[in-house]
Amino acid sequence: MKKENVFSYLILIFAVVSSLVPILNLNIYNDNDFIKIVWFGNDLVTLFLMVPVFLISLIKNNKGSHAFRLIWLGCVWYMLYNYVFYLFGAAFNSMFLFYVLIVACSIWTLIFGLYNTNAEKIRLLFKDTVPIKFVVTCMFLLGGIISLLWITMSLRAILSGTIPPQVQTTGHITAIVFAIDLTLLVPPLFISGILLLKKHKWGYISSVIVLVKAFSYSLVLLVVSLITYQKTSTLEPLLGLWLILSMLVLFSLIGMLKNLKTL
Repeated sequence: MKKENVFSYLILIFAVVSSLVPILNLNIYNDNDFIKIVWFGNDLVTLFLMVPVFLISLIKNNKGSHAFRLIWLGCVWYMLYNYVFYLFGAAFNSMFLFYVLIVACSIWTLIFGLYNTNAEKIRLLFKDTVPIKFVVTCMFLLGGIISLLWITMSLRAILSGTIPPQVQTTGHITAIVFAIDLTLLVPPLFISGILLLKKHKWGYISSVIVLVKAFSYSLVLLVVSLITYQKTSTLEPLLGLWLILSMLVLFSLIGMLKNLKTL
């Protein structure tokens, strides 16, 4: 069995355990009430959406589907991005070592997966009708808005010598969300967009991977916002923005995948 498949099945097993156990035992998290809601929303999306999509795309990839290979790589990227939050942002709990394993396996799966991807062959399968300008605009828009929000909030707090309210709400000692988004989300969005504009082979591949991750995590934000509203009657002020961006990302992803000559 290929190394990428071995690590993928390990990710699936560890992800099922680390998301199912907290759902069955809501007291497993040691964070404040707000962050517990965030973890619960993450666990729901991971267990009931991303694990099935991950498994299906892995199986389809092994049967030779190029589209599902890209979706599978996007799911791996989701697992890495998602569990980095748990690994560095969750108060220590009994699932800690599972977070370590998922992040480690995801890193190696991406390495082997990208290494074994025939970028030139997949590039030739994309039709000339790919809506490149629309896709790039959406990726730049998402990356730009997130950058503007997090950098503005950070600069305001730095200049005033205070802690951003968003950090105070989480109870974290630092801005975990700002840090991870500005390193693991924003740069891939911009770099993929630039490569896609140049019609570089890796631009097509990385754009699909990033869009799969971006859309899946936008669902996490929406689910968390709805759960928060249900429990606290407090509506996330950026809910409308996340909804619009998630739709744009989804349309971009569809625009990329439907213009692959073979599935």
